[in-house]
Amino acid sequence: MYNVELKNITLETTQTDVLQVVENICDQFKMENHFGTISTALHEMLSLMERFSEDIEAPFTINFFVEEEKVSVQVLNYRQWADVQRAFETCSVNDADATAFTAKSLLDVIEFHDGGIWMEIEAHVTADQPDRAQILHTETVKTALKNEIKSDINR
Repeated sequence: MYNVELKNITLETTQTDVLQVVENICDQFKMENHFGTISTALHEMLSLMERFSEDIEAPFTINFFVEEEKVSVQVLNYRQWADVQRAFETCSVNDADATAFTAKSLLDVIEFHDGGIWMEIEAHVTADQPDRAQILHTETVKTALKNEIKSDINR
């Protein structure tokens, strides 16, 4: 298991910090296909936290845990977690503001505990993708060689 901890962060600057951690995790663990889901879910969650926060400069902690098949995120010491929980419990697709519904739809697990929030997103490691530029170059060279051989035969 891999763990990244952002301690004593504030809602004032956390969006950028979280996005950077998600990008690093996705790059390091070859989870590029999950970057959009993870970053959007966390962006929406942080937006909800900002909405309900009485003090955007109040420090809290976010822990990221990366396992083979999932990314878990734990928020600790966030004071208005009960308001966020209520938003999750009452959200629907018909809400004018879809922030809670979007986050809830993207998260595989969301649990609220006294003083904390636990989220999980299934994210499987992606096998190395073929280098398309290299394949295209190889095919171009092969085609050129075939054409050259045909031209030599026809002479």
